[in-house]
Amino acid sequence: MKKIKVLSMAVTLAAVCTLSAGCIEKAPDKIELKVSELMLAGTGEAYDISKEVITEGGSDSPKLKYKVSDESIAVVDDNGVITAKGQGTVVVTVASSVDEGIAAAADVLVYPYHNTYSAVKYIEAMGCNIRIRLALNPDGSYDYYRYPMNVALSGGGQMPSLSDKGSYKTSGGKFTFTGDILGEFTMDFKIEDKTAYLEGDMPTGGATTHMKLMINSKESKGENGTYTASTETEDCSAALLTLTLNDGKYTLKNSDKKVSEGSYTFENNRIEFSAKYGVSFGADYNKGKGTVEGTLIPINAEAEEKNVSATLTKQ
Repeated sequence: MKKIKVLSMAVTLAAVCTLSAGCIEKAPDKIELKVSELMLAGTGEAYDISKEVITEGGSDSPKLKYKVSDESIAVVDDNGVITAKGQGTVVVTVASSVDEGIAAAADVLVYPYHNTYSAVKYIEAMGCNIRIRLALNPDGSYDYYRYPMNVALSGGGQMPSLSDKGSYKTSGGKFTFTGDILGEFTMDFKIEDKTAYLEGDMPTGGATTHMKLMINSKESKGENGTYTASTETEDCSAALLTLTLNDGKYTLKNSDKKVSEGSYTFENNRIEFSAKYGVSFGADYNKGKGTVEGTLIPINAEAEEKNVSATLTKQ
């Protein structure tokens, strides 16, 4: 009977040990993260970093603790789900709950990178400017537009615009783009003095050029309203243009026919029009004069080469 009691007590102690993590939990020999950098697009976006954790040795299912260096930028729950709260860079650390000295960490950059980026660069070898606009969409797609160029080289002449669409992926501060026409290229996302930009070797159609594309502004500049112009095409046909700007959205018509429609952003005092329908274009905005002026204003939704020089005046 005594032996039975002793055996019963041993079984009970084993059960208690099984239920108590502190009794049997063994810290991993090593903790690693499969990523060293992550990027979140803004407040509310979440990412489960627990799926990036690799442990070696220790218990089969080691207990882990997660923490962040600045909870004003992001928070992390007990399961490893990081949620963006602000803007900036924060360090997330995953550690053994038994020995916090066994840990791994990654940088998390929080910035609203879903935006439009643009740049213009003079290429001496071609004797012309290359102007590029790149829009990053929340669904992981991108829209690329290179403006027409007037190449000054012998045998050069007017080069038509180049448009491309594709998808992109982020790995920390690096973007990898895969386009239908341009193929694959990468750009680094950087922030200096609170100003964001993309930098890297970008395909421009037949060549690659190092570009620094600045993030465009979505802030209002008092542009809302209707702008009109009456002008002529090269074949002397009349063009009656009406441009409506409304809180980042626009519609351009020639007479009553829609030519272009989509969203716009500002590159300093230049408006970049990104078309969801019709033709994309750009123009200069003058708040004092109440004008939108450009040399490549489209007048036909189907034919991108159909454009005019026009100054549209606010009504």
